[in-house]
Amino acid sequence: MPRRGAGSGATRLSSDHWDHVRFFLAVLRYGSFTHAAAALRTDQSTVSRRIAALESALGVALFERGHRAPTPTE
Repeated sequence: MPRRGAGSGATRLSSDHWDHVRFFLAVLRYGSFTHAAAALRTDQSTVSRRIAALESALGVALFERGHRAPTPTE
């Protein structure tokens, strides 16, 4: 029996990417890369790199970035 989503073009994430998802969820929860970094006990640049890596793996932008808090894309 084929695995669910097999052959459907679904994107598969490695375990490293699931860790990136944890960073994504922290940005959503805390409303900024800086606050997410504090909660994750890391620095803002690490959070930014992790989000960029996840966006690259998925091929989509996850946040609209600007001078205000990052806004999730639709």
